[in-house]
Amino acid sequence: MLSFENYIQNYVITNNLYDNLTDIPKADLEDFLLENNILDAHKMLELKQQYYIVEGFNGKFNHCIILNNEAKNLCINHLMLPIRLVGNALEVVADNPFMLNEIESLRLLTSKKIICISEVA
Repeated sequence: MLSFENYIQNYVITNNLYDNLTDIPKADLEDFLLENNILDAHKMLELKQQYYIVEGFNGKFNHCIILNNEAKNLCINHLMLPIRLVGNALEVVADNPFMLNEIESLRLLTSKKIICISEVA
């Protein structure tokens, strides 16, 4: 399987967007393409979505979930995203729904029942 860098390099060459990418280190390729306006940020995200086979989120957040700073920092540090507040239940999307200590800490900080899901349908 190609690395993402090889994937975008093939895309750029196939679409005749730039002639010589061989002098650019693979680790710097993404930054080079963005900084030189060969690809814009939207196209880069689109290519990442295709390469990593990730569905884009097309929903809307119709409400604001307000967390205190301690709860917000806990969510940021442990990659948890509060997505819905229904009554006394706070739904969060988490990379790892089995981080029980962090989920319990969030419950204590918010005084809400925490429903942890690993993906949004």
